[in-house]
Amino acid sequence: MNKDDKVIVVGAGVFGLSIALHLAREGFSDVTIFDSKPYDRSLYEQERGCDAASADVNKILRASYGEKAEYQRLAYSAREEWKQWNAGKHLELAATPPSQRPAGLGSTDEFYTECGLMRLPGSTDDPLSTDELAGLANLEKQFPEHRLKNYIIDDPTERLRAIADGWQETLDSVDWKGTGVLDATAGFVRADKSCIWLAHLSRKAGVHFIQGEISGKVVQFLEEKEANAEEHHVRGVKTADGATHAAQLVIVACGGWTPSLVPDTRNLLETTAGSIVSLNLPPRGERPDLWERFSGARWPVISRSTNKEARTREIYSLPHINGVIKIGYRATKESSGLNLCFSHLIFLQFTNYVDLPDGSRISVPVTAYTTPSQTNVPLIALQAAKDYIRYHFPQLVPFGISFTRLCWYTDSIDNDFLIDYVPGYGKSLFVASGGSGHGFKFAPILGAHVLDALYGRETDLTKLWQWRPVPQGKRNGLEEGEQGPRVLSKQKMATRDDWKFN
Repeated sequence: MNKDDKVIVVGAGVFGLSIALHLAREGFSDVTIFDSKPYDRSLYEQERGCDAASADVNKILRASYGEKAEYQRLAYSAREEWKQWNAGKHLELAATPPSQRPAGLGSTDEFYTECGLMRLPGSTDDPLSTDELAGLANLEKQFPEHRLKNYIIDDPTERLRAIADGWQETLDSVDWKGTGVLDATAGFVRADKSCIWLAHLSRKAGVHFIQGEISGKVVQFLEEKEANAEEHHVRGVKTADGATHAAQLVIVACGGWTPSLVPDTRNLLETTAGSIVSLNLPPRGERPDLWERFSGARWPVISRSTNKEARTREIYSLPHINGVIKIGYRATKESSGLNLCFSHLIFLQFTNYVDLPDGSRISVPVTAYTTPSQTNVPLIALQAAKDYIRYHFPQLVPFGISFTRLCWYTDSIDNDFLIDYVPGYGKSLFVASGGSGHGFKFAPILGAHVLDALYGRETDLTKLWQWRPVPQGKRNGLEEGEQGPRVLSKQKMATRDDWKFN
Protein backbone atom coordinates (compact mmCIF):
# COMPACT_ATOMS: atom_id res chain seq x y z
CA MET A 1 0.00 0.00 0.00
CA ASN A 2 1.23 3.44 -0.93
CA LYS A 3 -0.12 6.46 0.88
CA ASP A 4 -0.76 8.27 -2.38
CA ASP A 5 -2.95 5.41 -3.68
CA LYS A 6 -6.57 6.22 -4.41
CA VAL A 7 -8.74 4.46 -1.84
CA ILE A 8 -12.51 4.13 -2.12
CA VAL A 9 -14.58 3.22 0.94
CA VAL A 10 -18.11 2.00 0.14
CA GLY A 11 -20.37 2.85 3.06
CA ALA A 12 -20.63 5.88 5.34
CA GLY A 13 -21.76 3.96 8.39
CA VAL A 14 -19.66 3.46 11.48
CA PHE A 15 -17.26 0.93 9.90
CA GLY A 16 -16.63 3.01 6.78
CA LEU A 17 -16.27 6.30 8.66
CA SER A 18 -13.85 4.91 11.22
CA ILE A 19 -11.74 3.26 8.53
CA ALA A 20 -11.60 6.39 6.37
CA LEU A 21 -10.67 8.59 9.32
CA HIS A 22 -7.81 6.35 10.40
CA LEU A 23 -6.56 6.00 6.83
CA ALA A 24 -6.42 9.78 6.53
CA ARG A 25 -4.70 10.12 9.88
CA GLU A 26 -2.21 7.47 8.75
CA GLY A 27 -1.28 9.76 5.88
CA PHE A 28 -3.36 8.42 2.98
CA SER A 29 -4.06 11.50 0.91
CA ASP A 30 -6.80 10.33 -1.48
CA VAL A 31 -9.61 8.62 0.41
CA THR A 32 -13.22 8.91 -0.77
CA ILE A 33 -16.36 7.56 0.90
CA PHE A 34 -19.33 6.62 -1.29
CA ASP A 35 -22.84 6.10 0.05
CA SER A 36 -26.31 6.10 -1.49
CA LYS A 37 -27.71 8.14 1.40
CA PRO A 38 -27.14 11.92 1.58
CA TYR A 39 -26.07 11.87 5.20
CA ASP A 40 -24.69 15.39 4.95
CA ARG A 41 -28.34 16.51 4.69
CA SER A 42 -30.23 13.78 6.53
CA LEU A 43 -27.79 13.78 9.46
CA TYR A 44 -28.19 10.04 10.09
CA GLU A 45 -31.78 10.53 11.25
CA GLN A 46 -34.17 7.64 10.55
CA GLU A 47 -37.14 9.86 9.88
CA ARG A 48 -35.19 11.64 7.14
CA GLY A 49 -34.65 8.64 4.92
CA CYS A 50 -31.82 6.79 6.68
CA ASP A 51 -32.07 3.04 7.09
CA ALA A 52 -28.56 1.75 7.81
CA ALA A 53 -27.93 0.16 11.21
CA SER A 54 -25.60 3.05 12.09
CA ALA A 55 -28.40 5.58 11.48
CA ASP A 56 -29.91 5.10 14.91
CA VAL A 57 -30.53 7.14 18.03
CA ASN A 58 -28.47 5.11 20.48
CA LYS A 59 -26.46 1.91 20.84
CA ILE A 60 -25.29 -0.06 23.86
CA LEU A 61 -21.69 0.20 25.00
CA ARG A 62 -20.75 -2.88 27.03
CA ALA A 63 -17.70 -5.05 27.54
CA SER A 64 -19.56 -8.23 28.51
CA TYR A 65 -18.37 -10.81 25.99
CA GLY A 66 -18.32 -14.14 27.79
CA GLU A 67 -15.27 -16.12 26.75
CA LYS A 68 -14.27 -13.70 23.97
CA ALA A 69 -11.65 -11.79 25.89
CA GLU A 70 -10.43 -9.98 22.74
CA TYR A 71 -13.67 -8.02 22.45
CA GLN A 72 -13.67 -7.28 26.15
CA ARG A 73 -10.26 -5.65 25.82
CA LEU A 74 -11.34 -3.81 22.68
CA ALA A 75 -14.52 -2.52 24.33
CA TYR A 76 -12.69 -1.08 27.30
CA SER A 77 -10.18 0.55 24.99
CA ALA A 78 -13.05 2.09 23.02
CA ARG A 79 -14.72 3.23 26.24
CA GLU A 80 -11.73 5.39 27.09
CA GLU A 81 -11.86 6.97 23.63
CA TRP A 82 -15.58 7.68 23.96
CA LYS A 83 -14.80 9.58 27.15
CA GLN A 84 -12.12 11.53 25.29
CA TRP A 85 -14.64 12.29 22.55
CA ASN A 86 -17.01 13.76 25.12
CA ALA A 87 -14.30 16.08 26.39
CA GLY A 88 -12.70 16.84 23.02
CA LYS A 89 -15.91 17.76 21.22
CA HIS A 90 -16.64 20.61 23.58
CA LEU A 91 -13.15 22.04 23.13
CA GLU A 92 -13.21 21.67 19.36
CA LEU A 93 -16.66 23.16 18.88
CA ALA A 94 -15.78 26.06 21.12
CA ALA A 95 -12.78 26.80 18.90
CA THR A 96 -14.71 26.38 15.64
CA PRO A 97 -16.65 29.26 14.08
CA PRO A 98 -20.41 28.52 14.13
CA SER A 99 -20.57 28.48 10.33
CA GLN A 100 -18.03 25.62 10.24
CA ARG A 101 -19.52 23.45 12.94
CA PRO A 102 -21.13 20.17 11.81
CA ALA A 103 -24.89 20.43 11.39
CA GLY A 104 -26.92 18.31 13.76
CA LEU A 105 -24.42 18.38 16.60
CA GLY A 106 -25.07 20.65 19.56
CA SER A 107 -22.55 21.92 22.06
CA THR A 108 -24.30 20.04 24.89
CA ASP A 109 -24.62 16.69 23.12
CA GLU A 110 -22.75 13.86 24.82
CA PHE A 111 -21.53 10.91 22.77
CA TYR A 112 -21.34 8.49 25.69
CA THR A 113 -23.51 8.23 28.80
CA GLU A 114 -22.32 5.81 31.46
CA CYS A 115 -25.71 5.03 32.96
CA GLY A 116 -24.97 1.40 33.79
CA LEU A 117 -26.28 -1.81 32.25
CA MET A 118 -28.48 -4.34 34.02
CA ARG A 119 -27.80 -7.76 32.47
CA LEU A 120 -30.68 -9.98 33.53
CA PRO A 121 -31.61 -13.59 32.79
CA GLY A 122 -34.86 -14.57 31.12
CA SER A 123 -36.81 -14.82 34.36
CA THR A 124 -36.34 -14.12 38.06
CA ASP A 125 -35.92 -17.87 38.64
CA ASP A 126 -33.04 -18.31 36.20
CA PRO A 127 -29.40 -18.36 37.35
CA LEU A 128 -26.61 -16.44 35.69
CA SER A 129 -25.75 -18.01 32.34
CA THR A 130 -22.47 -19.81 31.78
CA ASP A 131 -21.61 -17.06 29.32
CA GLU A 132 -22.17 -14.40 31.99
CA LEU A 133 -20.01 -16.29 34.46
CA ALA A 134 -17.27 -16.65 31.84
CA GLY A 135 -17.38 -12.92 31.18
CA LEU A 136 -17.04 -12.13 34.88
CA ALA A 137 -14.11 -14.56 35.14
CA ASN A 138 -12.39 -12.84 32.22
CA LEU A 139 -12.96 -9.49 33.88
CA GLU A 140 -11.29 -10.77 37.02
CA LYS A 141 -8.24 -11.80 34.96
CA GLN A 142 -7.98 -8.83 32.60
CA PHE A 143 -9.58 -5.90 34.42
CA PRO A 144 -9.97 -6.63 38.14
CA GLU A 145 -10.78 -2.96 38.73
CA HIS A 146 -13.76 -3.29 36.38
CA ARG A 147 -14.86 -6.57 37.94
CA LEU A 148 -15.39 -4.57 41.12
CA LYS A 149 -17.84 -2.41 39.13
CA ASN A 150 -19.83 -5.42 37.85
CA TYR A 151 -22.10 -6.25 40.76
CA ILE A 152 -23.99 -9.54 41.08
CA ILE A 153 -27.16 -8.03 42.42
CA ASP A 154 -28.40 -10.95 44.55
CA ASP A 155 -25.02 -11.38 46.23
CA PRO A 156 -25.32 -9.46 49.54
CA THR A 157 -21.69 -8.37 49.58
CA GLU A 158 -21.69 -7.16 45.98
CA ARG A 159 -25.05 -5.45 46.36
CA LEU A 160 -23.74 -3.53 49.35
CA ARG A 161 -20.70 -2.53 47.30
CA ALA A 162 -22.97 -1.26 44.53
CA ILE A 163 -24.97 0.78 47.02
CA ALA A 164 -21.77 2.20 48.53
CA ASP A 165 -20.67 3.17 45.02
CA GLY A 166 -23.88 5.16 44.46
CA TRP A 167 -26.10 2.71 42.54
CA GLN A 168 -28.92 2.21 45.04
CA GLU A 169 -31.37 4.36 43.07
CA THR A 170 -30.78 2.27 39.95
CA LEU A 171 -31.25 -0.99 41.85
CA ASP A 172 -34.43 0.29 43.47
CA SER A 173 -35.84 1.69 40.24
CA VAL A 174 -35.41 -1.49 38.21
CA ASP A 175 -36.60 -3.58 41.18
CA TRP A 176 -35.53 -6.97 39.84
CA LYS A 177 -36.22 -9.86 42.24
CA GLY A 178 -33.80 -12.40 40.78
CA THR A 179 -30.10 -12.53 40.03
CA GLY A 180 -28.32 -10.45 37.43
CA VAL A 181 -25.37 -8.15 36.99
CA LEU A 182 -25.30 -4.37 37.26
CA ASP A 183 -22.40 -3.25 35.09
CA ALA A 184 -21.38 0.24 36.18
CA THR A 185 -18.78 0.47 33.39
CA ALA A 186 -21.39 0.33 30.62
CA GLY A 187 -24.01 2.61 29.11
CA PHE A 188 -25.00 3.88 25.70
CA VAL A 189 -23.63 5.99 22.87
CA ARG A 190 -25.46 8.41 20.58
CA ALA A 191 -25.24 6.69 17.20
CA ASP A 192 -26.46 9.51 14.95
CA LYS A 193 -24.40 12.18 16.68
CA SER A 194 -21.31 9.95 16.65
CA CYS A 195 -21.57 9.39 12.90
CA ILE A 196 -21.88 13.14 12.36
CA TRP A 197 -18.76 13.60 14.47
CA LEU A 198 -16.82 10.90 12.62
CA ALA A 199 -17.78 12.47 9.30
CA HIS A 200 -16.70 15.90 10.59
CA LEU A 201 -13.33 14.58 11.76
CA SER A 202 -12.88 12.71 8.48
CA ARG A 203 -13.51 15.81 6.39
CA LYS A 204 -11.06 17.76 8.53
CA ALA A 205 -8.50 15.02 7.91
CA GLY A 206 -8.99 15.32 4.14
CA VAL A 207 -11.49 12.53 3.35
CA HIS A 208 -13.80 13.21 0.40
CA PHE A 209 -17.48 12.26 0.34
CA ILE A 210 -19.73 11.40 -2.62
CA GLN A 211 -23.26 10.73 -1.40
CA GLY A 212 -26.74 10.32 -2.86
CA GLU A 213 -28.93 7.76 -4.64
CA ILE A 214 -27.37 8.49 -8.03
CA SER A 215 -23.81 9.70 -7.66
CA GLY A 216 -23.05 7.93 -4.37
CA LYS A 217 -24.56 4.51 -5.00
CA VAL A 218 -21.95 1.96 -6.04
CA VAL A 219 -23.48 -0.59 -8.39
CA GLN A 220 -20.47 -2.39 -9.81
CA PHE A 221 -16.75 -2.94 -9.42
CA LEU A 222 -14.38 -2.15 -12.28
CA GLU A 223 -12.56 -5.45 -12.67
CA GLU A 224 -9.80 -6.67 -14.89
CA LYS A 225 -8.03 -9.97 -15.31
CA GLU A 226 -4.83 -10.36 -17.23
CA ALA A 227 -4.42 -13.29 -19.58
CA ASN A 228 -3.36 -16.48 -17.78
CA ALA A 229 -3.64 -14.73 -14.42
CA GLU A 230 -5.43 -16.48 -11.57
CA GLU A 231 -6.57 -13.34 -9.78
CA HIS A 232 -8.94 -10.56 -10.71
CA HIS A 233 -8.13 -6.99 -9.77
CA VAL A 234 -10.60 -4.27 -8.83
CA ARG A 235 -9.59 -0.97 -10.39
CA GLY A 236 -12.42 1.18 -9.04
CA VAL A 237 -16.21 1.41 -8.95
CA LYS A 238 -19.15 2.39 -11.12
CA THR A 239 -21.99 4.40 -9.61
CA ALA A 240 -25.69 4.56 -10.45
CA ASP A 241 -25.19 7.65 -12.63
CA GLY A 242 -22.88 5.67 -14.91
CA ALA A 243 -19.74 7.44 -13.74
CA THR A 244 -16.60 5.43 -13.10
CA HIS A 245 -14.14 6.14 -10.31
CA ALA A 246 -10.64 4.68 -10.37
CA ALA A 247 -8.91 3.37 -7.26
CA GLN A 248 -6.04 1.12 -6.30
CA LEU A 249 -8.01 -0.21 -3.33
CA VAL A 250 -11.76 -0.57 -2.73
CA ILE A 251 -12.94 -1.20 0.84
CA VAL A 252 -16.53 -2.41 1.17
CA ALA A 253 -18.12 -1.52 4.50
CA CYS A 254 -21.79 -1.21 3.66
CA GLY A 255 -23.37 -3.32 6.40
CA GLY A 256 -26.46 -5.26 5.37
CA TRP A 257 -25.83 -4.46 1.72
CA THR A 258 -22.36 -6.07 1.71
CA PRO A 259 -23.40 -9.58 0.57
CA SER A 260 -25.29 -8.06 -2.36
CA LEU A 261 -22.21 -6.18 -3.55
CA VAL A 262 -19.57 -8.80 -2.73
CA PRO A 263 -20.93 -12.28 -3.59
CA ASP A 264 -17.81 -13.96 -2.19
CA THR A 265 -18.98 -13.06 1.33
CA ARG A 266 -22.28 -14.92 1.13
CA ASN A 267 -21.02 -18.10 2.78
CA LEU A 268 -19.68 -16.06 5.69
CA LEU A 269 -22.22 -13.24 6.09
CA GLU A 270 -26.00 -12.98 6.18
CA THR A 271 -28.18 -9.88 6.27
CA THR A 272 -30.56 -10.14 9.22
CA ALA A 273 -33.02 -7.90 11.04
CA GLY A 274 -33.70 -7.11 14.63
CA SER A 275 -37.01 -5.53 15.61
CA ILE A 276 -37.15 -2.04 17.10
CA VAL A 277 -40.17 -0.89 19.11
CA SER A 278 -40.33 2.66 20.44
CA LEU A 279 -42.39 4.40 23.10
CA ASN A 280 -42.98 8.14 23.21
CA LEU A 281 -43.20 9.72 26.63
CA PRO A 282 -45.88 12.37 27.10
CA PRO A 283 -44.61 15.94 26.62
CA ARG A 284 -42.10 16.96 29.27
CA GLY A 285 -44.42 19.67 30.54
CA GLU A 286 -47.16 17.14 31.22
CA ARG A 287 -45.06 14.41 32.83
CA PRO A 288 -41.67 15.76 33.93
CA ASP A 289 -41.48 12.85 36.39
CA LEU A 290 -41.30 10.29 33.56
CA TRP A 291 -38.71 12.32 31.66
CA GLU A 292 -36.57 12.39 34.79
CA ARG A 293 -37.13 8.76 35.86
CA PHE A 294 -36.22 7.22 32.48
CA SER A 295 -33.33 9.53 31.63
CA GLY A 296 -29.76 8.34 31.39
CA ALA A 297 -29.06 10.14 34.65
CA ARG A 298 -31.41 7.81 36.56
CA TRP A 299 -32.26 4.77 34.44
CA PRO A 300 -29.89 2.11 33.08
CA VAL A 301 -29.74 0.10 29.91
CA ILE A 302 -31.53 -3.21 30.57
CA SER A 303 -30.94 -6.44 28.67
CA ARG A 304 -32.71 -9.74 29.11
CA SER A 305 -31.21 -12.96 27.81
CA THR A 306 -33.48 -15.49 26.18
CA ASN A 307 -32.06 -18.73 27.54
CA LYS A 308 -29.67 -19.90 30.20
CA GLU A 309 -26.74 -20.31 27.82
CA ALA A 310 -27.44 -17.22 25.65
CA ARG A 311 -24.41 -15.58 24.11
CA THR A 312 -26.44 -12.61 22.93
CA ARG A 313 -28.82 -10.44 24.90
CA GLU A 314 -31.85 -10.53 22.68
CA ILE A 315 -34.30 -8.09 24.23
CA TYR A 316 -33.14 -4.79 25.66
CA SER A 317 -34.06 -1.18 26.32
CA LEU A 318 -32.23 2.11 26.67
CA PRO A 319 -32.97 5.36 28.52
CA HIS A 320 -35.04 7.85 26.58
CA ILE A 321 -33.57 10.27 24.06
CA ASN A 322 -35.75 13.34 23.60
CA GLY A 323 -38.70 11.48 25.09
CA VAL A 324 -38.32 8.28 23.02
CA ILE A 325 -37.52 4.92 24.65
CA LYS A 326 -36.10 2.27 22.29
CA ILE A 327 -36.61 -1.44 22.81
CA GLY A 328 -34.68 -3.90 20.66
CA TYR A 329 -35.54 -7.52 20.00
CA ARG A 330 -33.37 -10.13 18.27
CA ALA A 331 -35.17 -13.42 18.83
CA THR A 332 -38.35 -15.21 17.82
CA LYS A 333 -40.69 -17.04 20.14
CA GLU A 334 -41.77 -20.67 20.13
CA SER A 335 -45.16 -19.86 21.57
CA SER A 336 -47.19 -16.87 22.63
CA GLY A 337 -48.82 -16.09 25.93
CA LEU A 338 -45.55 -15.44 27.73
CA ASN A 339 -45.64 -12.57 30.20
CA LEU A 340 -42.59 -12.16 32.41
CA CYS A 341 -40.34 -15.07 31.42
CA PHE A 342 -38.16 -14.87 28.32
CA SER A 343 -36.24 -18.09 29.03
CA HIS A 344 -37.59 -20.12 26.12
CA LEU A 345 -37.12 -17.68 23.24
CA ILE A 346 -35.22 -19.30 20.39
CA PHE A 347 -33.99 -18.55 16.87
CA LEU A 348 -32.23 -15.32 16.06
CA GLN A 349 -32.77 -12.44 13.64
CA PHE A 350 -35.14 -12.37 10.69
CA THR A 351 -34.14 -12.69 7.03
CA ASN A 352 -35.61 -11.38 3.77
CA TYR A 353 -34.79 -13.48 0.71
CA VAL A 354 -35.13 -11.97 -2.78
CA ASP A 355 -33.94 -12.72 -6.30
CA LEU A 356 -30.96 -10.70 -7.48
CA PRO A 357 -30.20 -9.78 -11.11
CA ASP A 358 -27.31 -12.28 -11.15
CA GLY A 359 -29.79 -15.11 -10.53
CA SER A 360 -28.86 -15.66 -6.89
CA ARG A 361 -31.27 -15.48 -3.99
CA ILE A 362 -30.06 -13.97 -0.72
CA SER A 363 -31.33 -12.00 2.25
CA VAL A 364 -31.35 -8.22 1.75
CA PRO A 365 -32.68 -5.30 3.81
CA VAL A 366 -36.30 -4.24 3.47
CA THR A 367 -36.97 -0.93 5.20
CA ALA A 368 -39.28 2.06 5.12
CA TYR A 369 -37.21 3.43 2.22
CA THR A 370 -36.71 0.38 0.00
CA THR A 371 -38.97 -0.91 -2.77
CA PRO A 372 -40.92 -2.85 -1.62
CA SER A 373 -40.95 -1.25 1.81
CA GLN A 374 -41.71 -2.43 5.34
CA THR A 375 -42.38 -0.44 8.50
CA ASN A 376 -43.89 -3.20 10.64
CA VAL A 377 -42.17 -5.89 12.70
CA PRO A 378 -43.20 -9.53 13.17
CA LEU A 379 -46.10 -9.88 15.57
CA ILE A 380 -44.14 -12.26 17.80
CA ALA A 381 -41.47 -9.58 18.26
CA LEU A 382 -44.08 -6.95 19.10
CA GLN A 383 -45.76 -9.26 21.60
CA ALA A 384 -42.45 -9.94 23.34
CA ALA A 385 -41.72 -6.20 23.47
CA LYS A 386 -45.15 -5.53 24.97
CA ASP A 387 -44.55 -8.17 27.65
CA TYR A 388 -41.21 -6.52 28.37
CA ILE A 389 -42.88 -3.09 28.63
CA ARG A 390 -45.54 -4.42 31.00
CA TYR A 391 -42.82 -5.63 33.33
CA HIS A 392 -40.16 -2.93 33.13
CA PHE A 393 -42.23 0.12 32.11
CA PRO A 394 -45.75 -0.42 33.53
CA GLN A 395 -46.23 3.35 33.85
CA LEU A 396 -46.00 3.66 30.06
CA VAL A 397 -48.57 1.01 29.11
CA PRO A 398 -51.42 3.57 28.86
CA PHE A 399 -49.52 5.52 26.20
CA GLY A 400 -49.04 2.59 23.82
CA ILE A 401 -46.36 1.99 21.22
CA SER A 402 -45.49 4.85 18.89
CA PHE A 403 -43.13 3.43 16.27
CA THR A 404 -41.70 0.16 14.91
CA ARG A 405 -39.05 -0.71 12.36
CA LEU A 406 -36.63 -3.41 11.30
CA CYS A 407 -32.93 -2.74 11.91
CA TRP A 408 -30.75 -4.62 9.41
CA TYR A 409 -27.37 -5.98 10.48
CA THR A 410 -24.82 -8.25 8.86
CA ASP A 411 -24.30 -11.40 10.90
CA SER A 412 -21.22 -13.52 10.40
CA ILE A 413 -21.05 -17.29 10.83
CA ASP A 414 -19.59 -16.85 14.33
CA ASN A 415 -20.46 -13.23 15.30
CA ASP A 416 -16.84 -12.21 14.71
CA PHE A 417 -16.27 -9.41 12.22
CA LEU A 418 -15.05 -10.13 8.69
CA ILE A 419 -12.20 -7.70 8.02
CA ASP A 420 -9.78 -8.87 5.37
CA TYR A 421 -8.85 -8.85 1.69
CA VAL A 422 -11.27 -10.79 -0.49
CA PRO A 423 -9.48 -13.90 -1.83
CA GLY A 424 -8.85 -13.89 -5.55
CA TYR A 425 -8.48 -10.11 -5.89
CA GLY A 426 -4.95 -9.59 -4.67
CA LYS A 427 -4.73 -6.46 -2.57
CA SER A 428 -7.38 -4.57 -4.52
CA LEU A 429 -10.66 -5.53 -2.75
CA PHE A 430 -11.12 -5.48 1.00
CA VAL A 431 -14.23 -6.08 3.10
CA ALA A 432 -15.06 -4.77 6.58
CA SER A 433 -18.41 -6.13 7.67
CA GLY A 434 -20.09 -8.77 9.83
CA GLY A 435 -20.75 -6.37 12.71
CA SER A 436 -23.29 -8.90 14.00
CA GLY A 437 -25.12 -6.28 16.03
CA HIS A 438 -22.19 -5.40 18.29
CA GLY A 439 -19.85 -3.24 16.21
CA PHE A 440 -20.91 0.33 16.84
CA LYS A 441 -19.31 0.66 20.27
CA PHE A 442 -15.87 0.37 18.65
CA ALA A 443 -16.36 3.44 16.44
CA PRO A 444 -13.49 5.57 17.78
CA ILE A 445 -10.83 2.86 17.41
CA LEU A 446 -12.04 0.28 14.90
CA GLY A 447 -10.28 1.92 11.97
CA ALA A 448 -6.91 1.67 13.71
CA HIS A 449 -7.27 -2.12 13.93
CA VAL A 450 -8.49 -2.32 10.34
CA LEU A 451 -5.18 -0.71 9.36
CA ASP A 452 -3.44 -3.72 10.92
CA ALA A 453 -5.37 -6.00 8.56
CA LEU A 454 -4.69 -3.76 5.58
CA TYR A 455 -0.95 -3.81 6.28
CA GLY A 456 -0.96 -7.56 6.96
CA ARG A 457 0.09 -7.17 10.59
CA GLU A 458 -0.96 -10.19 12.65
CA THR A 459 -2.69 -9.40 15.94
CA ASP A 460 -5.19 -11.26 18.08
CA LEU A 461 -7.93 -9.24 16.36
CA THR A 462 -6.78 -9.64 12.76
CA LYS A 463 -6.60 -13.40 13.35
CA LEU A 464 -10.14 -13.30 14.74
CA TRP A 465 -11.48 -11.26 11.82
CA GLN A 466 -9.61 -12.86 8.92
CA TRP A 467 -11.26 -14.59 5.98
CA ARG A 468 -12.04 -18.09 7.22
CA PRO A 469 -13.24 -21.47 5.98
CA VAL A 470 -16.96 -22.18 6.14
CA PRO A 471 -17.51 -24.73 8.94
CA GLN A 472 -19.83 -27.69 8.74
CA GLY A 473 -23.01 -27.83 10.81
CA LYS A 474 -24.21 -24.86 12.82
CA ARG A 475 -23.15 -21.50 11.42
CA ASN A 476 -25.06 -18.95 13.49
CA GLY A 477 -28.20 -19.68 11.47
CA LEU A 478 -26.61 -19.21 8.03
CA GLU A 479 -26.91 -22.95 7.45
CA GLU A 480 -30.72 -22.63 7.46
CA GLY A 481 -30.98 -20.40 4.44
CA GLU A 482 -34.49 -19.81 3.19
CA GLN A 483 -35.67 -23.13 4.62
CA GLY A 484 -35.35 -21.92 8.20
CA PRO A 485 -38.03 -20.37 10.44
CA ARG A 486 -36.63 -16.84 10.49
CA VAL A 487 -37.71 -15.74 7.01
CA LEU A 488 -39.94 -12.65 7.10
CA SER A 489 -42.38 -14.10 4.56
CA LYS A 490 -43.16 -16.84 7.10
CA GLN A 491 -44.01 -14.35 9.85
CA LYS A 492 -47.28 -12.69 10.70
CA MET A 493 -46.50 -8.99 10.71
CA ALA A 494 -47.89 -6.67 13.34
CA THR A 495 -50.13 -3.73 12.45
CA ARG A 496 -50.86 -0.44 14.18
CA ASP A 497 -53.85 -2.05 15.86
CA ASP A 498 -51.42 -4.37 17.62
CA TRP A 499 -49.59 -1.41 19.14
CA LYS A 500 -52.33 -1.00 21.74
CA PHE A 501 -52.20 -2.73 25.11
CA ASN A 502 -55.33 -4.66 26.08
